[in-house]
Amino acid sequence: MKTLFKPFQTIEQVSNCPNFEQYYSKYSASQSKKNEIASSTFSDRNGLGLSISKSFVDAMHGKIGVQSQLNKGTSISVVLPLVKSDDITAAFSNQSIKDQLQTIADLKVERLNIFIVDQNITSKKVLHDYLKMIFPYASLYQFDSPSITLDSSNTSGNIILVFYEDEMHETLHQTFRSLRKKTVYVPISNRGFSKRSSSLRYLTRPLRVGDLLDVLIQALNEMISRDMKFLEKDDSFVFQQRSSTKKHVSIKEGKKSLNFKTALVVDDNTINRKVLSKLLKMVGFEEIDQAENGLEAFEKYKQNIDRYDIIFMDLLMPYVSGKESCEMIRNHSVKSNTLILAVTANTWETKEMLCKSGFDSVMYKPILLESLKSELETLKSLHLPKDNNNSSLSSVSSSTNVTTNSINDK
Repeated sequence: MKTLFKPFQTIEQVSNCPNFEQYYSKYSASQSKKNEIASSTFSDRNGLGLSISKSFVDAMHGKIGVQSQLNKGTSISVVLPLVKSDDITAAFSNQSIKDQLQTIADLKVERLNIFIVDQNITSKKVLHDYLKMIFPYASLYQFDSPSITLDSSNTSGNIILVFYEDEMHETLHQTFRSLRKKTVYVPISNRGFSKRSSSLRYLTRPLRVGDLLDVLIQALNEMISRDMKFLEKDDSFVFQQRSSTKKHVSIKEGKKSLNFKTALVVDDNTINRKVLSKLLKMVGFEEIDQAENGLEAFEKYKQNIDRYDIIFMDLLMPYVSGKESCEMIRNHSVKSNTLILAVTANTWETKEMLCKSGFDSVMYKPILLESLKSELETLKSLHLPKDNNNSSLSSVSSSTNVTTNSINDK
């Protein structure tokens, strides 16, 4: 263990910043904002951001520094005295993380090649160490740029996982084009930043092991679903469902399948409720109820505890918050089959934290159709009960069972 002084830096192109100290106070903004012809860049600012940032930095005993040149721009640096640890095993000690690991372990993937293409040294190392813990026998390759040379030595695996920075999307998709049948792409971006693709599941910095496991579960299940025909044609491409006498426990234990049909949308914003309800109709939900706050949601739930397959719960609401409502629902019926999905714009509300509060997962606003489909598929794969009496592997998107055997049995 040692103290790591890690600088975080951003560049702000502001044309009128001769004296930056004034902006540490609340409600301060560039004078250009007061100009009638000011750039639209400043139109949505309220002068609170830097003051709040400095408060956080001071609370963490850090330092914030500014270098500014008139008409050129401003560089803001933050230095935090963080504790660095090379022991990553603690990240896997949480019970929810262990459950996710078990879900991955139930699918034994033979010969996995993993590419990490990231210019960020810290996130690349963290991702490498996490993946090495999850897949100790996988072949891992690290690159700083998308200039990758592929050959039989690094592409001979049955599955190729490619983790890459979002801006490398086009280049890497072209590089792995000939291997697309067995390649899964996982873009990496900073939390809260816009994303280039709406169809891919992103891994966001700072990297969290729970988020990584979610991405891996979805990726492996998508590969299974996508390549069933390929499985039948190529015996070397094998997913073996690990035989086990221990049944995976989930709150959906009593249901034989997960066909989401009924939902409760809880949000104090009318537009948010309408938009999400419309999206749910588009993905196949038949009955959708709405509630304006956590208390109303709890009352609707109590009327028939088995009515809703899933509840989409906003967190910040009047009277009773989303977390309080979730706790009330869980305490009311421990054996309930209803999934509760947190819906929030607060990216600091991590999935691990929310799962400890009783939620099954989380979606961050704004919710797009593709991300909604992806999350529902992930929930299906996580909570679909497994049949321990055979080694059939059920595809998430198909009811067809494909029996797979290990390579040694072939």
